[in-house]
Amino acid sequence: MTYPDPSLITNVIQNTAFSINATVYCREANCGEVNATARYNITANPDTVISTAQDVPFYTISSNPQTCGVMGVDQFCQLNWTVNATGDVGGSWKIGVLFSNDTLVEQNTTGNATISIIQCPVDFTIYWSAINFATLAPNTNKNPATGNNGNEYNISVNVDSCATDLYLRGANLTNTTMGTQIGIGNVTWSNTTNTYSESYAMTETNSLIKAGIQPVVNITTWYWMNVPPVYAGIYTGIMTIVGVINGQTP
Repeated sequence: MTYPDPSLITNVIQNTAFSINATVYCREANCGEVNATARYNITANPDTVISTAQDVPFYTISSNPQTCGVMGVDQFCQLNWTVNATGDVGGSWKIGVLFSNDTLVEQNTTGNATISIIQCPVDFTIYWSAINFATLAPNTNKNPATGNNGNEYNISVNVDSCATDLYLRGANLTNTTMGTQIGIGNVTWSNTTNTYSESYAMTETNSLIKAGIQPVVNITTWYWMNVPPVYAGIYTGIMTIVGVINGQTP
């Protein structure tokens, strides 16, 4: 067994595919027609053929069994299966390949690999480290963030992630020198357009950016600030973006 590695536990995300790769060598004499069957365990060791029809905990879209054809002495054969992991999250199974033929050559099996089926992760990337508003005058409104025009505030759900719900929340901006604050409600945001009139006031509790975002989908956001009549200075605050599996509560 080349893959999965029998010496390791291989984690596979539920309802995704993984590969089985196995090699057989013919030794000492001709081996005749050699066949290979990918199996998983119902008992202690692999003893059940992986189905070619949709099934649990596994099924393969590859032929099973497969054949190496007629093998002569010192020939080898490498075979591959693409297998879908459909079992319950938390399930652990042994996978192996049985090599056999219709002659007196003894059957042989690979080492057994362990497959653990895991929940898909929430995995996303934020493509900026800060939202800047440059230098703004007190008592002015609708001031755009510096990255709005370049559509810089992007969030992307990564390839192996679950479908994801994204939320955001913020904290008041504080001038530590003067001890004054700008309420977070003065910052507004949009997930649809670079238009202030269609933006929403940020809050200290989670607000939904978008639900059910599929892997490799990008979401662009935009931000504005209304500056109340406060002391001039540098004001900073923290915005938090939270991702959860689609339908769960953050």
